[in-house]
Amino acid sequence: MHFLVFGIFVYCLLILIPAWILISVLSRRVKERRIKAAEKQLNEKQNKLTAILRIGHETSCRGKGMSLRQALHQTDYRNIRKQFSPQDLIPLIQSHRAFINDWIMYSEDKRTSGGYYITETGVIGQIDKPDTVSFSRIEDAIAEYIVKELDYWENLGK
Repeated sequence: MHFLVFGIFVYCLLILIPAWILISVLSRRVKERRIKAAEKQLNEKQNKLTAILRIGHETSCRGKGMSLRQALHQTDYRNIRKQFSPQDLIPLIQSHRAFINDWIMYSEDKRTSGGYYITETGVIGQIDKPDTVSFSRIEDAIAEYIVKELDYWENLGK
């Protein structure tokens, strides 16, 4: 009887415990890889959204002066647009407040009546339409304005 208990004990020490340790290590590595993959995806999405937020500056004379059509193409806006909403832009706008001024200046510098406008007080509208939308927080207004404005120009003539 003692020999049987001792045999089970040795079996546990030599087989089950190392197997359990190996499973634990492998499981932890799988979790780490999943976390890294998720972080990479999040970073890629943030980089794409940041590139979209920079369009307001890049298309101005203060930036590269590129055309809006070129900026939309360069950021792959048409394909990325399916993956985000205005709410996804708000944290980036809050952490990089210069985007607020970039987009207000973009709106003020427009040389066309097409698309949308935004005011410093968070009102969004279109020149040829009387309806406007007001936001209490400028970050919300800017995020909504960016999506409306870029969607307008991306879909123009399509």
